[in-house]
Amino acid sequence: MIPRNPQIMPIGIQSFATIRNQGMSYVDKTALIYELTQRPYAYFLSRPRRFGKSLLLDTMQAYFEGKKELFEGLAIMDLEKDWTPRPVIRLDLSRISAATETKLEEGLKVLVANEFERYGLTVRADCVNSELMFGNLIEQLYQTSGKGVVVLIDEYDKGLVDVLRDEAQLERNTAVLRPFFTQIKALGECLRLTFITGVARFRHVTIFSGLNNLNDISLDPRYATICGFTQEELTDNFRPQIEALGAKLGQSPEEAIETLRQQYDGYRFTEATELVYNPFSIVNCLDKLKLSNFWAMSGTSKILVDFLKNSHYNLADLDGSKISGDRLADIYNSRNPVPLFYQTGYLTICDVRGDRYTLTYPNAEVKQALLEYLAPEYIGIDDVDMSNKLYDIKDAFADADVDAIMRSLQSLLGSIPYHLWDNEDKEKTYHRLIHVFFMMAGISTQSERAVSGGRIDMLCQTPKRVYIFEFKLDGTAEEALAQIDEKGYPLPWRADGREVYKIGVGFSSSKRNITSWIIA
Repeated sequence: MIPRNPQIMPIGIQSFATIRNQGMSYVDKTALIYELTQRPYAYFLSRPRRFGKSLLLDTMQAYFEGKKELFEGLAIMDLEKDWTPRPVIRLDLSRISAATETKLEEGLKVLVANEFERYGLTVRADCVNSELMFGNLIEQLYQTSGKGVVVLIDEYDKGLVDVLRDEAQLERNTAVLRPFFTQIKALGECLRLTFITGVARFRHVTIFSGLNNLNDISLDPRYATICGFTQEELTDNFRPQIEALGAKLGQSPEEAIETLRQQYDGYRFTEATELVYNPFSIVNCLDKLKLSNFWAMSGTSKILVDFLKNSHYNLADLDGSKISGDRLADIYNSRNPVPLFYQTGYLTICDVRGDRYTLTYPNAEVKQALLEYLAPEYIGIDDVDMSNKLYDIKDAFADADVDAIMRSLQSLLGSIPYHLWDNEDKEKTYHRLIHVFFMMAGISTQSERAVSGGRIDMLCQTPKRVYIFEFKLDGTAEEALAQIDEKGYPLPWRADGREVYKIGVGFSSSKRNITSWIIA
């Protein structure tokens, strides 16, 4: 009999057996696992880090090894009648170094050798590299068991993501991995099922060029919720913790659920509209009974900033960006950082039209992570100094103190290193920077907002007020304010009920800063 102690949260535990044997909270995904595993395919699933991929594979391993006792009380018990054990090869590539192709090759050999040892088998003498060892392991397990072998590979792309900024090393690591994965196709008749996880598919570096039968389910709506928690799963499995969190925050359970939804929900990986929570953050939040950026603090990558700086994109461009499904699966593109931000979990799908996907930030945790950890490095300002000034901007908007807003902007713009300015298009640079500052301060901001009279340079809205900004490069604040009136920019908000502020702003290209402003 499996013990029941759902108050114990599985913090950092990726072992299905440990979670079940200790009676920890477990969100039941076994019906989906059963449905998925009835077809003898080679599957691929892309999800962000710390989204439950390793636990998913561990659950699959326990299922294929026939460990029926671990599944007591779960949905799969009403579906599976056989429970015949099968040989399972489990390889976790996150455990090996990929700094060089030699280290990657040696790491693969160690992983495969460990599986030989686990099954009491001996590597054939002529198997001198990881590719041949892997193939030999599959053959021996098939021959000795008489059953199709299951291959489960976790974080297959570790050897690629680690060297993304070094294209030569990326190509050398690709040359190691490509023949290794080719064994899956070459020995397909020996396999019952293959399941590979990672952050991205790397279509254009041809790791899977020999795996033309690979079934990529990353965007398949049938498996939209196979990783992460749905709203129903959250409330069904964690009600006591939600009530405890609400009590600590001074909220009812329903209010606490709404707080959690805004903070950690919002992920959408397919055309299916049901959203999922980040499981890592939810489990940590409900264990510690506090709201924090748990997922972001567990490893924000500098590579995001590097790719953004080397592209034509700005932080303000990411929200609302559009991309095809094919490109969405391609993380390695130095000219377009959008797939990288999606694959790593900083953007998610908000709309699907055919094969065109619109992306946005999933929740408050991710927005705060981008703004607190990535934006200061991207812009080049000390994060503590920036944080203080952003709080000043937020307070100034709340108090309708436009002069304070502009003074804070002057201070922030004056802190930006000289080399970060685009000398070819200074107007575009400062316009985007101000958008990012307002966004970081939590202000609803739109650039180039189209109205009947033209395009508003920048529109900021709060529950009580509307702020219309017009900027003039090497012009006067008076000219900017005159354009707001001439074009009739305030007209859409005339009957809105909110106060409307018109702000004309003059900007100096030589001083790289705001030099004047007028408020009306």
